[in-house]
Amino acid sequence: MSNSSIASGTSIYTASSEQFPTDDLIRQPISSEKMLRFHNERERIAAGNVHELGRTAKPDLELTMAERMSVLAGLRSGFDKKEICAIFIRQRDLRPTMPSALLRHFMAYVDDVYRELYRQISISKLRNLDRSGASFKAETLSLLSAILSIEIVRINCYKSEHPVYEIETNKGKTSTFGTKFLFSFGKFEQIVADTTQRHLPPLDKSAYRDVAQAFMDASEIVDLGAEVTRDGKVDQWLASYLIEFPPQELGKDGSMLARVEDRRPYLQDGATYFFLQELHRWLLQSQRAKLSLSALAGELTSRGCIRDAARYYQADGSRSSVSVWRIVDSLDSDDFAPTDDSESSAIQYPDSGQTDSQDEPFQSEGSSGA
Repeated sequence: MSNSSIASGTSIYTASSEQFPTDDLIRQPISSEKMLRFHNERERIAAGNVHELGRTAKPDLELTMAERMSVLAGLRSGFDKKEICAIFIRQRDLRPTMPSALLRHFMAYVDDVYRELYRQISISKLRNLDRSGASFKAETLSLLSAILSIEIVRINCYKSEHPVYEIETNKGKTSTFGTKFLFSFGKFEQIVADTTQRHLPPLDKSAYRDVAQAFMDASEIVDLGAEVTRDGKVDQWLASYLIEFPPQELGKDGSMLARVEDRRPYLQDGATYFFLQELHRWLLQSQRAKLSLSALAGELTSRGCIRDAARYYQADGSRSSVSVWRIVDSLDSDDFAPTDDSESSAIQYPDSGQTDSQDEPFQSEGSSGA
């Protein structure tokens, strides 16, 4: 059933008239095939618990359960609004006229039931959509638009360690938001309402989970670059640190003892080594990064750095060892510009004016406002 079928007949009443003539509607022809489908649908509805029947909050309109079943059965059978109205008039025997206010409210109720019915059909289609199809994203956007009663043009996913999303609607773009906002219907509705100035239709938890998953599946990935990912952040820190403190080749003339004393990075057998405590101190002072020593160790391990032990001779000739970290991957520091201390390291997303700080395991003082 198309949108046009439900929209038809919207001009069959006038707001100014007090009474509406019903003779033409009563004579509305309905094919025997449609009537058969109509009666079959009524039997199915009567045998089940169908929530599409809805409730009426309209003054001057109190529909019986039989009348509500007729509305839903008519819509499911492909009736247009005139045909549904004809059934209603026959059931109530409204001849030769009916109050125009009653007709308006009845038509509004039919619209409400149709939207709910169409929404439920769209949710069912969304759950069974072929995700491998070439038109998957376009079909998903169309179904999401029907379910949420807003026109969704595109869904952007700004790729970073913690992805953030942005919805493009016919009313404009929403602000960017993280996954915790996507999976909370109340928070998501507020974000959409800021742009569209309208509430979303209520959805149960199961349906909204499908909607949230569909948003992620249909999103278009926008790559913001490696520097906004966790590994990219660590790479940038290490590169800037090694630019400021260039590692020196370790000789065999006791220079290891000198490195232990000044705690500066060094090269040995083609690998770069550094001291965790010194990198941590530099991050706090130079980069204004707020993270613990253990958190930094975790980030370095995730990036592929390896904790090692460097053995050396002390001044009195005794042997000793110290904990160092080794960079496994070759890191070309020329690929990274030194970090400007005057700039915030918070991630800025296009057109949002927001920063992503709610989910990150570490953040700079510039992004937290401290």
